[in-house]
Parts: sequence; structure tokens; C-alpha cells
Amino acid sequence: GSVERLTVDHADGQVDVDAGLLLDSLLELVRNALKFGVETTRVRVSMRCAQDAAPLIEVTDDGPGIPPEHLER
Repeated sequence: GSVERLTVDHADGQVDVDAGLLLDSLLELVRNALKFGVETTRVRVSMRCAQDAAPLIEVTDDGPGIPPEHLER
């Protein structure tokens, strides 16, 4: 059977951004999370909108994380 590995949560909101660049960035983050995680790694993309703040977009996973020597990049 199929296993759900990607979940997208969103809030209502609007952001003035270059849609192509945003999509490319999100896809790269999701690809990396799936590539460097194990087969059961789950990835979540979420967007939250605070009343007085810009929307926050997060890509999180339950994989091993970025090795400390690569965090500065």
C-alpha cells in the first residue's frame, strides 16, 4: 500500500512573492528531506499567518537532520 510521506497544511493568506522561486525553493527542501531521510521519513509543509506578521512557511521532517558541519551553508 501507499504510505503518506508528504503533508501540506495551510492557512488562508496572501503573500506577494515570485511564485516560481517559492515553488522551486519548497520543492528543493522537500526533495532533500526525502532524499536524505529514511524510507519512512515524513515531510510536512505548513503555512501560518499571524494577524500582525508576515506568513510563515515551514518545511519539517522527522529525518536525521543536517550534519553540524553543513549548517553554515
